[in-house]
Amino acid sequence: MKRKPDVMLTLFAIFCLSLVISGYTTLTQETSVRQARLVSEHYSAIVPEALAPREATP
Repeated sequence: MKRKPDVMLTLFAIFCLSLVISGYTTLTQETSVRQARLVSEHYSAIVPEALAPREATP
């Protein structure tokens, strides 16, 4: 009868670990998107012509 509580505890620990990993992944993804947006805004302010579409030259 001792194995049932061990299995339940293990499943609970795996569930908690997956929640932590999911939360960490979400936070780092949001940070990466925010940093990419800030870098894009920074460089568009410095060099706006570099981001503008170029006209085709014949």
